[in-house]
Amino acid sequence: GVQVRLGLPTASAASVPGATQAFERGRMIWRSDTSRIYVLCGGEQAGPAVYDFPDTWDAGQDPGGGPAPAPGLFLPQRGFGNLWRDTPAVRDCLGYALTAEETGYFLQAQPFRSRLGDNLMLSATTPDGHFIYVVYHNYLGGSSCISRPDVCAPNYDRYADPSR
Repeated sequence: GVQVRLGLPTASAASVPGATQAFERGRMIWRSDTSRIYVLCGGEQAGPAVYDFPDTWDAGQDPGGGPAPAPGLFLPQRGFGNLWRDTPAVRDCLGYALTAEETGYFLQAQPFRSRLGDNLMLSATTPDGHFIYVVYHNYLGGSSCISRPDVCAPNYDRYADPSR
């Protein structure tokens, strides 16, 4: 089950400003205290790859954004857009954004450790409700998961947040 795969907490949960945005094939989550962007590739419920990138965008840069080639799809803005534009693997695994802008919220983040490695639990408040993403060992991802998702076990799962 989840508890066995997740392991034991290695620190208390941190509540920090964050943001999230849904994409055609996944989601981006920004964490302010570490200035990191997590890219969850594969879908809303679970996926084969998670990538962890520094947020290199600053407020003086062009925010980007705008409509994508198809109606109802958008080019991401600010830090999400900067990462999306500069990293072809991210664009390929996520597709286009499903909303014009990200959703800001207070993120709960807690590290865990199991016998298989380090894990992470992230909460996300989305337009569809409150969810917990459990990011398993290997959450730094691997390029083989993008080119050969059949060889990767799901590296994240989404659950409804029972505290909400």
